[in-house]
Amino acid sequence: MALKGDPRAIRLCMERLYPARRDGYVQISLPGTQTLADVSASSAKVLHGVSRGQITPMEGETISGILEDRRRLIETVELATRIEKLEQSDAGKDQQGGEQ
Repeated sequence: MALKGDPRAIRLCMERLYPARRDGYVQISLPGTQTLADVSASSAKVLHGVSRGQITPMEGETISGILEDRRRLIETVELATRIEKLEQSDAGKDQQGGEQ
């Protein structure tokens, strides 16, 4: 029927092929997320947005999950950097004084 031009059949087919989005876009201005302090500030802003009704609790939870992923990534990079520095420092000590 859709191939014959029936508008209802076409709409039904299109709804199956391209379902409507269940979630919309959220517009909330957040600070950068380059440091853990930035992520903390962003998280506080999300909480503030939820408490003021600017975004729904579900939207806040989604954004908070993204921020949590970002926090873990920053922590992982910072820890890897610290470990690398410690290993380099330890290697330098071994070269200077030999192993004891």
